Amino acid sequence: MLLNFTFHDIFGILLACLLYPFIFVFPGYVTGYTLNLFNFRKRTPIVQIIMAMPISASIAPAILFLVYRFASFSVVFSILVLLAVLSIYVFVRFYRQSMHDKNYQRLAIIFAVLWVILSIITLADLQIGNRLYFSSNSYDLTTRVSVTDAITRTGVPPVNPSYYPGQTILLNSLYYYWYILASIVDQMGGNLVSAYHAMIASISWAGLLLFATLATYLRVRDDQESQSAWKKSFIGIQLFVIGGLDFIMVLIIMSSFHFRLGQLPFQGQLEGWNMPIMSWMNALAWVPHHLVAALACILSLLIAVQNMDKKFTYRIPHAIIIGLAFASAFGLSVWVMFVFAIFWIIWGMVLIFKEKKYQQILFMILGGVFGLIFVFPFLLGILRDGGASSSPNGGLPLAFYIRPFMITSLLTGFSHFALSILDFAFLPLNYLFELGFFFLMAIIWLQEIYQGEGRSISIYKAELILVVVTIVVLSFLYSNIIVINDLGIRGWLPLQFILVVWSADVLFQFGSVKKWLSPRMFDRVKGTKTLRLVLSATMIIGILTMSLEFLSLRAWSILVDMNVVGFPNNLSPDTRLGNRTYSARLAYNYLRDHFSHDVITQNNPLDFLDRPSGLYGNHQMIISNRTSYGVSPEIYDDLVDNIGVVFTKEASDWGTIDSVCMKYSIDILILKDTDPLWDSLETLKVQRPPIYENEYYALYTCGGYIISN
Repeated sequence: MLLNFTFHDIFGILLACLLYPFIFVFPGYVTGYTLNLFNFRKRTPIVQIIMAMPISASIAPAILFLVYRFASFSVVFSILVLLAVLSIYVFVRFYRQSMHDKNYQRLAIIFAVLWVILSIITLADLQIGNRLYFSSNSYDLTTRVSVTDAITRTGVPPVNPSYYPGQTILLNSLYYYWYILASIVDQMGGNLVSAYHAMIASISWAGLLLFATLATYLRVRDDQESQSAWKKSFIGIQLFVIGGLDFIMVLIIMSSFHFRLGQLPFQGQLEGWNMPIMSWMNALAWVPHHLVAALACILSLLIAVQNMDKKFTYRIPHAIIIGLAFASAFGLSVWVMFVFAIFWIIWGMVLIFKEKKYQQILFMILGGVFGLIFVFPFLLGILRDGGASSSPNGGLPLAFYIRPFMITSLLTGFSHFALSILDFAFLPLNYLFELGFFFLMAIIWLQEIYQGEGRSISIYKAELILVVVTIVVLSFLYSNIIVINDLGIRGWLPLQFILVVWSADVLFQFGSVKKWLSPRMFDRVKGTKTLRLVLSATMIIGILTMSLEFLSLRAWSILVDMNVVGFPNNLSPDTRLGNRTYSARLAYNYLRDHFSHDVITQNNPLDFLDRPSGLYGNHQMIISNRTSYGVSPEIYDDLVDNIGVVFTKEASDWGTIDSVCMKYSIDILILKDTDPLWDSLETLKVQRPPIYENEYYALYTCGGYIISN
């Protein structure tokens, strides 16, 4: 019978979604109720649940890392179950019926459910007959699922799943807190939930955490009556469907490439036309851990501003929460925390020298100290390996530059200095394209809201400092550890959150009474008719950008087989990607079901980022580029060359192949039809039958594994 992986995945992802409240609701509920954080105990039941989510997302990653690191999954599981029992008891014991704002509550729930459905449909494998298509974010999921599965198999810190130079190597050179959470859900789900399911469900939950954090932030920040808080939150949540102005440039560039070269650029990563400031869909689908790190930072800001006039001893537990949030943010995204730490220091200096708020400074310092304490074991692992502390050339991991704009890369005959001057001059245009609608709304907010009474509001001043610090830092600093400038792409997320908040301020104060986002919401915004038309246009283009992101995520691999993407591309040499992926998943499922986890497998290491091995595999490999963190280029290239020769040469017997397997402790070879060795299988299978074979994949035992078995 033909196995339908789509139905199988949807079931597994939904089950994983149902398990994530153990991590993203119950810890925050107990904490919020115990500390009465944000006046938690007086909130309505649904608001308590909403507030529990960002609190959980801020403290759970750091706490669960520490427990898992120094205890075991059994202890982690016991703590999570205990917190769930306590949460349910308190919720039922003190439940009171909410009679207000039913309409907005229903709309918010509908919006959240629609997001979960849309995210699963977009990201789950799509099976059409005997063809299987993964989402284009498989580029990143290949690594993330590998690490999640490694944590499930080997604990914390995980063993590097694709680097085995004769012994297991711990994977410390990576911020892996998000994968710990996914692994916990993977283990709680048993055979019904895989690491792949848990990672996709984590993306669905990252969206819910984003919505809940915005709703919490606006409610606490503005201290409005209930109906206004619900309305403003619902308006703000809808703003997440707006991206930048990428739609314009992407269509122009893709049309040009397809017309001239017969292929499409970007390989499904549509923001690659410029150094991106990620759209919300891009951040959710590709790097949810960076996004949740930003949410933890935002919650820290909110806690720091609250109760400034309370006694210092009363606020110490709140400083502990900030410390846990900082530790979580660091373990989720070093770069987001790096930018936020600079803001934290500069904000503190403003409070000292301009406002003389010495007690607040002590509170902020205490939060930072707690953060260092909680993150120290993780930081020690990074420093011990040295894998994430410097650039590949042995220098600092940061360097100065002026943020480039795509237009300057097209100019020739200019000196580097002249191009840097042009990049500096183009910074406003650069940010207009990347931020689009939110760029304009920020200007309106500064003119109409901040310049009024806003200058006297503490949290408004903190938000402005965060925005200014982020722009300055990321306009002139970049990270050079890997080819991708992670700092310059991920570090914007706290600022982007604040821009959504500011946009909600403008629409709520000057907009119409409409609930749903539409161009008519700008009718009452102060300014000329031209301004309102520009706002409407940027909003529509932003929605089109986001729609294109969804389309690319779901359809890119399908477009390969339809020969729309063109060749070459980094997914397939032909239009049989769907058939080959289906065969790959069958082969990796066979490995999972018939061989123990201590068996070492190896596919062709010369393949760039082989998706199936990361998405569906759950065995150790000798070498692969999907988790080559902390591996020196010399060692990596040597292993790839010495093992890759097995796959790239035809063979008449198993002698040479077995000798390589013996030398490197390989138990099972994973061959596919694109490997040159595939042409020798008719000869080799006479001497040794495959343990599994289909049209595109074959599995063979080799080396010492044959002798021992």
